[in-house]
Amino acid sequence: MVELNRITFDPNIMGGRACIRGMRVTVSLIVNLVANGMTIKEIIEDIPTWNQRISNRRSATLPG
Repeated sequence: MVELNRITFDPNIMGGRACIRGMRVTVSLIVNLVANGMTIKEIIEDIPTWNQRISNRRSATLPG
């Protein structure tokens, strides 16, 4: 089973919804964006804090 250590649940953050660790970005937002046709690259470009945090890890953690 894959460990999802970048997804957190905290009742004090975003109403307890699943979020990306250390960010107020919900998993449901990401799923919705992908479902509506955005690519991972477009999502990362649209969320400025991701550019800083993910750019160095992108090839190891995200597809294409």
